[in-house]
Amino acid sequence: MLLLIKGGASPLISTAIGASVGAFLNYVMQFYWTFGAKCTHGRSAPFYACTALLSWGLNASCFYVLITIVQLNIYTGQVLTTAIVTIVNFILYKRIVFHAPNSR
Repeated sequence: MLLLIKGGASPLISTAIGASVGAFLNYVMQFYWTFGAKCTHGRSAPFYACTALLSWGLNASCFYVLITIVQLNIYTGQVLTTAIVTIVNFILYKRIVFHAPNSR
C-alpha cells in the first residue's frame, strides 16, 4: 500500500490493492504452510473468500463495540479486536476452509 501511495496512487485504491494482495498471500501461506491442506483450491478458495468477508465484518463489529460501547481507547480496542479475529479465523481455517472432507 505504501509503495503505491508513494508512487502516486490514491490511498483508497492503494489500500484496496494492498488488502487484495495480502488476502491472496495469506491464502497461499495458510493453504501450503500453516495447514498443509489436503483439499483442492476449488473447495478451499470459496470458503476462504467467505471467511475473509466474515472476518471483515467481525473486525468492524468488535472494534465498534470495544471503542463505543466498552469505551476502550482505539489502540487497546484494535489489539483486542485483532486477537479475537485471529482466533476466530484460525478456528474457521482449520475446521472448515483447509479441512479436507472425509471421503467415504
